[in-house]
Amino acid sequence: MTPQIDPKGPATMLLLLPLVLRTTMGGPIPRIRFVGETDVRLTPLQRAVRYLNRFGYYGRDVATRFPKALSALQDFFGLSKSGKLDHSTMAALERPRCGLPDLGDTARWERWQHTHLTYRVEDYVRDLEADVVDEILSQAAAIWMSIVPMQIKSLAQGQPDVIIRFTESHGFESAESNEVVDILSLVLRDAEGENLEILFNERQFWSFGEGRVVKTRLGNAEGDFCMFPFTFEGQEFTSCTKAGRKDGLLWCATTDNYDRDRLYGYCPQEGLFTTGGNAEGKPCAFPFVYGTRTYNICTTDGRSDQERWCATTDNYNTDLKYGFCPNSVLTTVGGNSGKSPCFFPFNFLGQSYNACTSVGRFDGKSWCSTTADYDNDQKWGFCTSSGISLLLAAVHAFGHVLGLSHNTDPTSIMFPLYSYQRSFHLSPADINALQAIFGIKGEEPAESPIQPEPPSDICRLSSKIDAIASLNNHTIIFVGKYNMQQERMDLNAPEKIQDLFPQLPGNIDAAFEQGGYLYFVKGVRYWVFEGQVLMHEGFFMSDWLGCDK
Repeated sequence: MTPQIDPKGPATMLLLLPLVLRTTMGGPIPRIRFVGETDVRLTPLQRAVRYLNRFGYYGRDVATRFPKALSALQDFFGLSKSGKLDHSTMAALERPRCGLPDLGDTARWERWQHTHLTYRVEDYVRDLEADVVDEILSQAAAIWMSIVPMQIKSLAQGQPDVIIRFTESHGFESAESNEVVDILSLVLRDAEGENLEILFNERQFWSFGEGRVVKTRLGNAEGDFCMFPFTFEGQEFTSCTKAGRKDGLLWCATTDNYDRDRLYGYCPQEGLFTTGGNAEGKPCAFPFVYGTRTYNICTTDGRSDQERWCATTDNYNTDLKYGFCPNSVLTTVGGNSGKSPCFFPFNFLGQSYNACTSVGRFDGKSWCSTTADYDNDQKWGFCTSSGISLLLAAVHAFGHVLGLSHNTDPTSIMFPLYSYQRSFHLSPADINALQAIFGIKGEEPAESPIQPEPPSDICRLSSKIDAIASLNNHTIIFVGKYNMQQERMDLNAPEKIQDLFPQLPGNIDAAFEQGGYLYFVKGVRYWVFEGQVLMHEGFFMSDWLGCDK
């Protein structure tokens, strides 16, 4: 979509309604209403009533008294059934959660009549690379497939059973607008009523659950992910940095110590490349002219979808060359800037800020300006923290797709409130509930009756062997998507990796045995097997294998 000039220009918005709430030695500290935020502030009681109504605690009995409905919620969440709006109850109401109700039939669709479900992502999130999203969704599906005789696969073409979108519409209330609660996802019937949709809230900051996921470009790390924190010249960095560079480009180390390993890459930034558009990935050209204005940063002007873009020459009006700006490590959430990155330093109420601040806010949340001068431009966003684990949210959403409702076990992935778990396992409640619907996993459901023939000789596939590991005194050789076991199979009869280890991807990067367990590695993901039984899977973290970074 080529940017179009809006002849009417941007709408005028009222910004500053200063309220002097307290005074310090330095004078009054104003609290303001930021552009894009509602001026309506609900009382705790109003919020609780809306919450109870939205998530099914009043049910069809509109005359249900508030204490009775609140007691039902407290019972569901495992809180003290006081029927009063105490501190622990309010804390629970403020936690991010699934948008489906807790009471009643949350999975409002018939049981699937086939065992090969398909899905396709039609709108990706800007926080993560598309291939990272695809891998996470595949892993989320595999977790459920490991316990029931079901196949849940991505479908590139044709009509899938499930459409997945990241969107800001469909009634996602945001905490910053002081509505009911922060919603992570919804599972709904599409407009035609034929297929299901998993809707993830684009307003959220999606990650692995432990901070921004940054995939590098160029450098010498071959596209590896940034490792935070990392050490450079004896100093610790928790984000991408310009330190040590004269060109101003942001970079990071891909190990915990650049001084030792010398591995690095550049962080996504518009000064390095753009995506989409018609400029073939060329970087932004700042400043550039668009319409009657000159721009020194990426803009959403002229676009109805709020995608940030820039011209890749100094004059868009004459050259019509543009691209979309990649998400920066400083990308914000919420606010009114469409996830634009923080701009440091920025001016706010006459003061200069070199880092995120909570000054000016009623709720104490950390924010930043996305231009050099907030007072003039009124563009801002919240600073990101650890983020929401897309893996956990996706496992929860797929659970609803398969017919599971919310349950009261706080250790269950189907508990409605989000809670990050570094080492994630399905709980007995999850396993029992799904196996009650589909049965216990035995033989894999048959794939399509027409399958490509495996190669006659695995050694002719490639000169590159991906990994060699030992299992039950057999040596397993991995090449591409195939494996061959010495002493068990003929040389001319390789098997697909997923025939032996169905939870693994189509090919792997490495495999090794340690302490009686078999470890597989693919990118930033790993799997731990005891024999052919999956014991654990996850992403590389600081305590992986119990080792220091």
